[in-house]
Parts: sequence; structure tokens; C-alpha cells
Amino acid sequence: MSSAPAIVFPCHCGHVFRLPADQAASTVQCPKCGRLNDVPTLSDLENISADDGTLLLKPSERKAEPHRLADVNRAFRPTRVDVSGNDIDLRNTQDDLANIGAPKEIDEIPLQDEDVRPTKPKYDPITGELIRPINIVKPARPEQKVVPVARRALTYAAGDTAHIMNARRILVQMFMPQNVVVMVFVFFFILIYKVTVGLLGFYLFNMIGMMPTLYTLPAALLLMSHYANTVEDNGPEAIDELPRPLRQLHLGEDLYTPFCNMFMSLALCFAPAAICYQALPPKFTGLAALPLVLGFFFFPATFMTAVTGGTVLNLRPDRLAAVIRASGGQYAIAFFAWLIALPLFAFSLFGVYMIPFAVRENHNWIYNGNRPVVEFPVMFVATVVLHFASWHLGLLYRKFHDDFPWVLQKHVSVRRQNEAAKAAEIRAQRRKPRYVK
Repeated sequence: MSSAPAIVFPCHCGHVFRLPADQAASTVQCPKCGRLNDVPTLSDLENISADDGTLLLKPSERKAEPHRLADVNRAFRPTRVDVSGNDIDLRNTQDDLANIGAPKEIDEIPLQDEDVRPTKPKYDPITGELIRPINIVKPARPEQKVVPVARRALTYAAGDTAHIMNARRILVQMFMPQNVVVMVFVFFFILIYKVTVGLLGFYLFNMIGMMPTLYTLPAALLLMSHYANTVEDNGPEAIDELPRPLRQLHLGEDLYTPFCNMFMSLALCFAPAAICYQALPPKFTGLAALPLVLGFFFFPATFMTAVTGGTVLNLRPDRLAAVIRASGGQYAIAFFAWLIALPLFAFSLFGVYMIPFAVRENHNWIYNGNRPVVEFPVMFVATVVLHFASWHLGLLYRKFHDDFPWVLQKHVSVRRQNEAAKAAEIRAQRRKPRYVK
């Protein structure tokens, strides 16, 4: 059974609703006009019109406030004093708050002269006590302008540090202890080889009627392999130091392949000049100088491409020209370095016998170049210049190889492979279970 009607109110159309008390403050639809009506609460029934259900508003009784205008004028006037001159606004202004100060802190950043203000006080949030600065006395020791940082034993450089190397820094790095050891070793190798094997081989080949300078071919093979390895280690491998001679003594990677790369570069650049010199009549042998100059010009690009290019397809003349163009002004340094290095390299192997026989016979003073006082210093200079030129070619590769129009490029760093293998071995040893007896 439903409760008796307790809420009675009319709709705007005149229809009278009679609803139980539990439907107060709800919504009901008029069956006559379809309008939604808010059901009033029991306390609102006395304020609802019995004609159309609207709320009845009663006028409020306003109390007389004769002093209201004076109080408002006193509270909101723009001045801080009343008509009698007494302070009525005791709040701090912005300047007052800014000038409330404590002693200046030592570590405070100094302001400009026109904006120097004392620091604001600081209070403990729990006790409310004023926090006073404590002067800390620094220990008496000399100031260090540079923070000491541990240096690496080996000057390996990643790709992001390759741009800091240049020809000037190469000259400095070459005289670091580890690089000096490499160059001295190479120099004494040539020296001992020429003193021991050289003398025996020279007279042996001369007795059997063969070219006496053929005894230098084994030394040439080893030296050419070493200089090609220098280009590779300072280029794709990004090692900023001279490699040890012949590295790991691997027959293919450290001897045969580097020798073939340098020999092929020498043959491509200087074989045309040699053929012209031999084929042309004596009156026109001077024309061989043109292919000789071109050979010197293209040799740095050819040698770098043969060692780091990965395929002989990149030795195409237009691609070599693009390598020279991409290297820009740095290629001029490489050109002049190899222009000096290659004749010195030939002299360190063959001595004055690299000069044609007819020229030597007409100028006997040339044989003075075989004297130790001349030959040995020139051999050492040749060793230094060749290492510089090879190192600089590796640097050219690291700086500009992204702009070289090479094909079939895929380089996997041997050094990084070895480091990854060692790291994997260490991780495997750490994962091994340890048994306690």
C-alpha cells in the first residue's frame, strides 16, 4: 500500500499533483501538458503558489545602517591613515618585505649595484628559530684549476672523438712512447736487414746475373704490409696509435692482404709511367713525367680505397676522383706527404740503385748516398714520414668516408669483435655455478 498524499502542488497548466512524501525532491511529468515538474520538499510547500506552482518571494526586512558608508570609506580608502592621521593599515608593503634582512650569505650570487638587497631570513619550519649562516673555513691547499681525471692506457678513440684529430696532433702523437717504440723497431729492422741479409743478397744476386736489388723484396713485403695495417687501424678500426709491426702475424689479414693492397695501389698509379719510360724513344722519355705526376696525385686516394674500400670496384677512376673531392683541402696534405714518403721509401729499400743506371754512370757523386752517414738518417726520416702519411690516410677515412661514393660497404671492426668476445667470456665465467666442497 502506498502512503497517503502528503505533497500537494499544482502544475503551471493547473493540474494538481498529489504525491507521497517519499517522492519529495524528485521529478514528475504532468499528464496534461507533458511538462517535467520538480517535486518540492515538505518545507517548500508553504512557499509555493496554489495557482501555478511558482515560488513565492517575500521582501526582506533591511536594517538601517547609518554608519555603513563611513566604515566602507575608512576600510577601502587609498591611504594608510584615517582622517585623524592614525595608522589604520599595518600590513607590510613589498619594499618592507624585501628590506627585511639578515647578514649576506657567502655563497649568494652578487646582484647589480643598484639592486643590492639584504637576504631574507630563514626560519626552521618545526621550531621557528632563526637559521643563521655558519662560516666554513676551507682547507689550506693550492687550488686546482683542472679536475684530475684518470687517463686511459691506450689512446683508443671512438667515432665521436675522431674530429679532434688532425695533421698537427698526429705529429705530436707520433712521438708518444708507444709510437716511438714502433718507429724505432721498424727502423732497426730495415737497418739490420740491409746490413746482414742485404750484403749477402747483393753479392749473391750479382754473381748469378740477377738484379742485385731483388734481395729487398722480403723486406718490402713486410714494410708494405705494416703501412697498410697502419691505414686500417687508424681508419676503420679508429685506433689513434701506430699498430705493432705485423700485428698478430696472421698470414692473410696481417701480411698477404695488406701487401696486395699497397702493391696494387703502386702498380695502378706508377705502372703507366714505367711503361711510358720504357716504351717511348729516348727523345720522348720526358713525357713519362706526366703519368708519373698523375700517379703521385692519385696514389693517396688509391691506397686508402684499396685498404678500406672493401672491393676493387671502388678503384674506378670516377670514384677515386670523388674521394679526392670529398676530402677537400685535407687531401693536399696527404698528397705532399706521400710525394715525400714514396721516394724515401724506395731509397730505404734500394738506396741509390733506384736511380736509372744511365743517370748513375753520368753522375758518380750519386753513389755517395750509399754511405752510412747519409743512408741511415734518410732511412729514419723515411720511417717517420711514412708512418705520418699512413696515419693521416686513416684519419681521412674516418672524417670523410660517409661522403665517399663507394659500393658494397660493410665493415666489421675486428677490435670491437675481440672486445665483445672477451666481455662474453667474462659474463660466461660469472654465470658458472660455484660449488663448495
